[in-house]
Amino acid sequence: MIKFIYILSFFALNLVLVESAENKNKPPYFLSGSDFTSFSIPENFQVGTSVYKLKGIDPEGKKISYSISGPYFSVERETGIVKLIKELDRETQKEIETIITITDEADGSEEPNTVSLRRIIPIRDYNDFFPTFLGRPYSAEIVETANVGQILKTTEIIVIDRDEGVNSEVTVSCHRDNQQQQQHDSCDYFGISTVKRTEGNYTIELRLLKPLDYETKNSYSLTIVAKDGSRDNPLQSNATINIKIIDAQDQPPLFNGMPYTASVEENLKPNVSILLINATDGDIGSPNDVILSLEKEKFGYFKLLKNGKGLAHLATSDIPIDRENPEIVENGGYYTFYVRATEILKNHSLGDSSITSITIMIKDIDDNSPEFNQPFFNLTIPENLAQGMALPKLSIIVNDRDVGSNSEYNLTISNVENADGIFDIFPKSSHGRTQVLVRVKNSTRLDYDVPNSEMRTFIFDIIATINFIPISKTTIEIHLDDVNDNFPTFVQSNYRLQVSENAEMGSKIGNVFAFDDDAGEKYGKISYSLRGFGSEKFETAIDEGGIYVKNTLDYEQQKSYSLSLIARDGGNRESNANIYIDVLDINDNYPQFEMTEYYRSIRDGSKSFEPQFFVKANDADGPTQGNGKILYFIESENSISGHVFNINNDTGEISIQSNSIHSNEASIDGSYELMICAMDFGVPSLKNYTKVIIRVGSENQRPVFQGHFASSFESVPGPPFYRISIYENATVNSNLTMVQAIDPDGDDKLLSYRIMEPSDSFVIDERTGVIKISPYARLDRDSADSYSIIVNAIDSGIPSETSTVTIKVKILDTNNKKPKFRKASYTAYVPERNKGLEVIKVEASDSDLDSKLKYTIVEPVMATTKTGYRLDSMNFDYQSIFQIDENTGSIMLLKNLESSGLYSITLTVKVQDMNGIDPMEQTDTSEVILYVQSYKESGPIFLNDEWNLRDKKISLKINEELPIGTVIFEFKASDPYMNEEIYDFDMENQEYFRLQENKLIISKVIDYENIEKIQFKFDVKAISHDSFSIAHVSIEILNVNDNSPTFEKNEYKVAILENIKENEIILKVKATDEDKIKNSLDKTLGFSHITYSLSGANSPMFVINDVGEIRLAKNQYLDRERQPSVIQFQIVAEDSFGKPLTMKKSFANVTIEVLDVNDSAPKFLNTMKNGIINAVISESSLPNTLIAKLEAYDADEGLNAQVRFEFINEGELTKLLTLNAKTGELKTLKFLTGRGRFEPYEVVVRAIDNGNLIPKQQSLFTDQILHIFIGDTFQNDGTPFFTNTEDEASIYENSPVGTKVYQVFAKDPDDPQTLSGMLRYRIQDDIEDAKYFKIEALTGVVTNTRVLDREVKSKYNVIVEVSDQGEPIQIATRVLKIEVLDVDDEEPTFIREVNSKPIEMAVLEEQSSGIILGNVTAIDKDIGENGAIDYAIVDGNELGFFKLIIANNSALITTTKPIDREEFDRFLLTIKCFKMTQSHNNGRQRSAINYARNYDVNDLSQIQVLIVILDIDDHELEFERKNYMIGIRNTIPINTVIYKVRAYDKDSENSPIKYHFSNNTQYVSQYYRKDSKYKDDIESIFKLNKKTGEILLAKSVSDYVDGHFVLHIHASNNQFSDSEATVKIFVIRDKSIMKFVFSKTSPVDIEQPNSLSKFAEKLQEKMNTSEIEIVTFDAQVLYKPDKALDFTSTTSSCFKLLRNGNSLSTQETKKILNSEEMKNRLRETYLEYSVDSIDLCSFSSESSAQISSIMSSSGNWLVFLALLVLIASLCSTLAAFCLFRRAEMSMKSPILHHRISNPDIYNGINDIGAPHEPIYTIM
Repeated sequence: MIKFIYILSFFALNLVLVESAENKNKPPYFLSGSDFTSFSIPENFQVGTSVYKLKGIDPEGKKISYSISGPYFSVERETGIVKLIKELDRETQKEIETIITITDEADGSEEPNTVSLRRIIPIRDYNDFFPTFLGRPYSAEIVETANVGQILKTTEIIVIDRDEGVNSEVTVSCHRDNQQQQQHDSCDYFGISTVKRTEGNYTIELRLLKPLDYETKNSYSLTIVAKDGSRDNPLQSNATINIKIIDAQDQPPLFNGMPYTASVEENLKPNVSILLINATDGDIGSPNDVILSLEKEKFGYFKLLKNGKGLAHLATSDIPIDRENPEIVENGGYYTFYVRATEILKNHSLGDSSITSITIMIKDIDDNSPEFNQPFFNLTIPENLAQGMALPKLSIIVNDRDVGSNSEYNLTISNVENADGIFDIFPKSSHGRTQVLVRVKNSTRLDYDVPNSEMRTFIFDIIATINFIPISKTTIEIHLDDVNDNFPTFVQSNYRLQVSENAEMGSKIGNVFAFDDDAGEKYGKISYSLRGFGSEKFETAIDEGGIYVKNTLDYEQQKSYSLSLIARDGGNRESNANIYIDVLDINDNYPQFEMTEYYRSIRDGSKSFEPQFFVKANDADGPTQGNGKILYFIESENSISGHVFNINNDTGEISIQSNSIHSNEASIDGSYELMICAMDFGVPSLKNYTKVIIRVGSENQRPVFQGHFASSFESVPGPPFYRISIYENATVNSNLTMVQAIDPDGDDKLLSYRIMEPSDSFVIDERTGVIKISPYARLDRDSADSYSIIVNAIDSGIPSETSTVTIKVKILDTNNKKPKFRKASYTAYVPERNKGLEVIKVEASDSDLDSKLKYTIVEPVMATTKTGYRLDSMNFDYQSIFQIDENTGSIMLLKNLESSGLYSITLTVKVQDMNGIDPMEQTDTSEVILYVQSYKESGPIFLNDEWNLRDKKISLKINEELPIGTVIFEFKASDPYMNEEIYDFDMENQEYFRLQENKLIISKVIDYENIEKIQFKFDVKAISHDSFSIAHVSIEILNVNDNSPTFEKNEYKVAILENIKENEIILKVKATDEDKIKNSLDKTLGFSHITYSLSGANSPMFVINDVGEIRLAKNQYLDRERQPSVIQFQIVAEDSFGKPLTMKKSFANVTIEVLDVNDSAPKFLNTMKNGIINAVISESSLPNTLIAKLEAYDADEGLNAQVRFEFINEGELTKLLTLNAKTGELKTLKFLTGRGRFEPYEVVVRAIDNGNLIPKQQSLFTDQILHIFIGDTFQNDGTPFFTNTEDEASIYENSPVGTKVYQVFAKDPDDPQTLSGMLRYRIQDDIEDAKYFKIEALTGVVTNTRVLDREVKSKYNVIVEVSDQGEPIQIATRVLKIEVLDVDDEEPTFIREVNSKPIEMAVLEEQSSGIILGNVTAIDKDIGENGAIDYAIVDGNELGFFKLIIANNSALITTTKPIDREEFDRFLLTIKCFKMTQSHNNGRQRSAINYARNYDVNDLSQIQVLIVILDIDDHELEFERKNYMIGIRNTIPINTVIYKVRAYDKDSENSPIKYHFSNNTQYVSQYYRKDSKYKDDIESIFKLNKKTGEILLAKSVSDYVDGHFVLHIHASNNQFSDSEATVKIFVIRDKSIMKFVFSKTSPVDIEQPNSLSKFAEKLQEKMNTSEIEIVTFDAQVLYKPDKALDFTSTTSSCFKLLRNGNSLSTQETKKILNSEEMKNRLRETYLEYSVDSIDLCSFSSESSAQISSIMSSSGNWLVFLALLVLIASLCSTLAAFCLFRRAEMSMKSPILHHRISNPDIYNGINDIGAPHEPIYTIM
């Protein structure tokens, strides 16, 4: 009992001690985030302003105070507000170290608690330092000849910036002075490069950009700007670089005072100074001396008088200056020569030079007289020179070599003999050199036909005078010559003749001739000729004319001819008459039946023909001979009754006349034979006959073949046929085809089929018609590529009938043939020393079309040595010696054989068809025997000049088409070793060449156009005993022009319209030349290049180009009315143009018929001289009185020449006259009362042709003015009338009062000098619009009386009245329409309320650009251009998604690019309207206008548009993760929410998301178990909330420990969307997983997203194994051993190791992680993430069980309790004491120490405890 009391008292004492410790004052602390953590300050922070606010609390709620150390900050003790008290400078100090302190209040004798924290505060940089140039001033120099890109030599240019980061990034550029634009801006010549050395430290390089010129500029001052990279307040500094240009000797001398010009008189004295010449060296830096010299002063008029270096005077020489020098005269008195300035270099040699011109104008003095070019002229002129014409071939020139007034003179004409008044001269006065024209003054005196021959000669003088003094003269003697001045003339221009088509040759058709007014045989004799298409059918008498028949005519071939009869006189003057010849048809063609005999079968007893039975004949005669109409009748028939058949006389249809037809009425063989007659309707009638056989069958008809025979598309006589194709390797008995026939009158099954000609290749089934390949067939496309099988079909009738069909069989190639070598064995010689030589070429052939041959060398291969020893391929490496080209069969020698000791080699060459159906079998072999030729220094030598030992080539060139047997070369060779000539030559087989002894001859004619290659190469061997030599022969075939051009046609005919243009193609011809171009030489020779030309009398009218297009020649035209209607000429096609020796040509005839077009307008007759037709009539005339009859003619023909008349303008006589369109009669329509006046009425009529009645043609017309005078016979009967053609006027709005609007004009038919003709104007005032206007009574001027506003009223109508002053008064009125024109006086606005809502529009997201969303429209009361409105988006379109399209004064809002609704769901645009500027209306872009971005509701020129972006389902559902890993304890309660998966859809308007499991949930066990617990329905273990995605446990998972479930969760919100995530749920046993324990002070925040996954990835990477996989879990919620939640536990992450997907036990995990290799791999990662230790995740069940057993022992619980109280008391006392000391030490220490992680976490891995256990874990 006492012991118990002692224990209780001790326990109470400890409670008091603990309570006193708990009542002790606790220290305050700073709140997280309010203790300068992660705080920095910019260096430009203003002193005295608040920087920060410290916040802290005291556990007891006591008052706290703050303090801060250091010179930069102060803090308000009570509030904790920190202020800056000293200016910061980051460049001096980059961070501030300070200590902040929080202190609470003390109670009584207690000391206050103080907590201090040390803080490092970074100072953020502010751009406060300008870039600084170091080492100034800067200078540079460069030679002017330096290349572009060269770096300048400068003093070192350094730029620094003491700021940091982007503020210290410096760029240096060249500064341009934009205000002073200089021609040689330094920035154009020098570029700047900035080179970064360190941060904020840069050097500058200068680079030459453009070539320099010292003489242009010898120095540059370059201002450079250094600018830092600050975005907020960039700073910059300037520096100047002085650049010196070093002169180089690169400039020639320069002349000063250019240009050098002077003027002097001719004939000056010597040594007269003209001008001073000065030249200096262009290199002004270090100039050289200069000397001067004259050049090209070829007349020696001038010289240089030197006056120092580079100075000289130009002076006259001893040669007098002559202004009349021909060259000076030609240059207009100017004499130009040159002066050269040459540098004298330092070594006294000549350097660069320059040259410039000197121009001297030489003044003339009067030192020459006028002279004629000849003293006497004698010429003959034709008698027909017209008056005023100059005499031909007379070149009279008078010349005064002086110039200006010194060269003036006069010319006169003086009669010598018979020339008075006949001729005149021009000019009468002139100067200098002048050509004198002698003109005919009186042409009547020029008459050759005078009786006195002396009157045909005229003599006169032309005299040149100065001041009326004769100076010189020339005499002209003229003789007259007779000329052909008259054309032959036909009586008519057109003749129409007729001729019968059977007219005899030589018969005369018409007497057509011409006459000529010229007399005598020379010009008066006429010759005749015919031209035109068809002129070869006719002829004319060359001396008498007339038209005669020359050749046989045929109306059926050509019915008419259009010819031209040409009459040519002795002077070749031609006239032509158009001859139209109509050929008269005669009945000269018999009717022709289409068949010589008709055959038809018909059943016995038939009543009609099925189908109808026709015979037909044709007659070629024309309309006058029946026009082809035929009369048919039966001439005879062999029937018994004679009336069995009938024939339609018009159609030729044969029908059965009786009721039926029977064979017993026919002949013995049952056939009817009719003789049908066809008779035409010509005069006389002609007949023709044909036989018709009609067979009447009793029961049997011929079989008819059916099927796919080809007779339907081949019009060939004979039976139908089939087309069949088979392969040559077709198998025996395979079906070829089946023929089938029908029996019209029998059973088809009884037909039998037979092959007519016996065939070994094909057989036929007699009953079915199936044709098969015979067992004996040998189908080979090479032997026969096609077969024709003739099959008969025989019916079973009596007698039997037979039909025939042909089967055409085409044999298709199959690659089944073996290739075949051309030779079974080849032999060749191989030189010992000829590496790389082509030894021989083997060739094989294959008859298959698609064969591909491959050559190889195969076994066996043998060789024989010179000692006779035989080698095989085992001891003879032939592959290193020989190589064969697998494509060509060429065998090459790979190495020399001189040391091999071989005598002969036998190779086996195999050829294989790689495209064969069995390539392994389709082969052939050949033996190649090669004899090794011993090397001799003096082997056989070819003696031909073309051959040498080095190249061994002989090159020949021969022409194509050489005859066979032509010797083209003769080989000569000798053996120097044997000293004998060689006659043994050998060569490979060639197609075109062969050897005959030593001669190379042509074996086959070579056609250049048909050979594939033009160069043939082969080897010729000269063989001597055991050695040979090779000549490489190359023969080039030369093309010769052996083909003439060939036209596509021999004759071309074309009809064209006469108005064809020059550039229109009339005809395109084409000729081809079979000569070919195969090389550049062929192209140069031009054998196949064709050029075209035209030949013939009419050819100059046309041109032809290189492609054969014929057009009209330039300045040529066709006129059917003046030229022949048929034009003929020839086309010439020539090749090898310009080479007449080789040129070949061909000809083709061209006939062009010129068709009439309507190109002549009608012309009126009987017009006056002024072109007007006058007519007179009285106003009292009755209606239908004739006024005038108009006449016109048209030179065209046909419809183009038919003329009609119509009114164009009746003027004041409208509806008073009538005009007959055909006759042209102009008559009165009504009475003309009141129309009489003195002035004529003007009427315009038109004569128009009927050319428009021809398609694609318009009518032509001529308008004619008629003046009709109407006599005035009544008083004041004329009514005034208005003469204004328009009754509309206009005036601009806002025009001042009195503005002229319109002027009315009127006339009166009466005399204006009388009252009846005097007019007055007024506006009737009985309408409202009249008060706005007034009119002047006498002038008719209308003005406004008020200012008008178009927007109020835009149109006015007033009635204008005009009246005369006669008795009675005559009045006329007219309504005048006045339009008010717009002035731009209104502004555009939108129609909206002030506070109206924005216009809403919508568009689907992701639409392409150009989608029209809608439109906005403003109004402007102005119209037209004044009312044109422009629009602009002034706000809301910063991203450029929209643009406006202005159309019809509205603005269409369109998109410019797709919009993503998930990024932008709406836009609010502000659109402004304004006047369309004039420049914008003209198509130029409107200048940008700045508008306020704020929307002004009161500004009606603005409107807002709200554009809503509509969502579309363009995003797939996505889970937050694709793979989840969840760990749960095996004891987790049912219905616990394990995890919540979440999917999301970026689309906003889709349906809610629903979740569901797929039906393939799996359970993966770590161990194999024999029990059947896993057979439960694992699908029901978990439940899923379809709406929230929460996963709940539905059943216990205690039986599934050490395994995991794989769940597949789907999320969807419509039938098309579905997303899947995989969830792995691990069922975790106690102590089955481990954890990584992280230090609380880890530099990596492990609780941040993705930190743990990165940690796991690094671990997996470091493990470096594919078998072991680590699975980590996120930060956990842990609980203490007493099941209370533990929120203060060290941060940790549980993990498991898997091997090949299976979980490892903790022991296995320890073993792996404890290995030294794994420790070393993972150590770096542990340190990086501050892993303190590795521990078990769960509480130790073993410890728990021990504690439970102790507690359950009977009688021991009181002892245990007492012991527990005692231990607790001691612990509490010690804890209180320790806490107090620790707090005391903390208050005294200014810096808090952080716990450092254990660098070796493996020290305690074997003593892992388990104080905590997770509820569940998530990955």
